[in-house]
Amino acid sequence: MGVLYLEGGAMEYTGAEYHCWRCGRLTTVYTWAGHEMWGKAAPPPGKPASIKWIYSRTAEGSYWANTCLHCGVVIGDWYLYDEPGAPFAVPYTDQLN
Repeated sequence: MGVLYLEGGAMEYTGAEYHCWRCGRLTTVYTWAGHEMWGKAAPPPGKPASIKWIYSRTAEGSYWANTCLHCGVVIGDWYLYDEPGAPFAVPYTDQLN
């Protein structure tokens, strides 16, 4: 995981490599300052093409989600932010404070 500067964007995005659950290929997933799980606030300028506004039955609404660069499937925020070992998870010890 690291800070990525995307062409044409004035904002930093944090990216991580992630194995797509459907096609199994590595894809880059992103988050940005102020983004929350199932966040509705639009991403900053320079948004990667793989971040899309989608509807999710699990989240019971629409939100900005990562999608696989190869097959287009949604990579849900639960797997990126809340599951143990998720690339953007807050360590459990930080949640205790």
